[in-house]
Amino acid sequence: MEFRYTFRNTPRDYFLFYMSNIYHQWTATVNIVFTVAAVILAVTKFKEAGILARILMIMLILLFPVLQPLAVYGKSLRQAGSIKVDTTLNISPSGFDIIVKDHRQHILWKDFKAILRRSSLTVLMPDERHAYLLPDRITGERREALQKYVHEMIDREQKGQDQ
Repeated sequence: MEFRYTFRNTPRDYFLFYMSNIYHQWTATVNIVFTVAAVILAVTKFKEAGILARILMIMLILLFPVLQPLAVYGKSLRQAGSIKVDTTLNISPSGFDIIVKDHRQHILWKDFKAILRRSSLTVLMPDERHAYLLPDRITGERREALQKYVHEMIDREQKGQDQ
């Protein structure tokens, strides 16, 4: 079986990836607890507080639900804007090929790290530092088949190494 995708990620793809990563970690709990604490502080102390303290309370309440997503979207815009050419991913029994312009890299399944499902994205991670985002609009109906196939290839190689 073989899968081949040629694509260029959009700011929305990066935004969904970054935000889903934030809320798949323990930092999500910190964000939520901090926001709830800021709301409680504002509700109990807002009338007594001076103008500067009121502004600070409002900023604290807006930090994670409003300001953080805006900052992440700005980062997503910059990242998507920096990519000027399409990426082609070829996934086959021999491994994982990444083709960008004239550069080609082949990664063997034994060296492949993981495949994740995030929001409306399939995230292919050939190593700890790189991730290739395949939105559902690219993978289409073959999304689940792709995920199953990559899991099988990774499992096959891990079982082969254990012996």
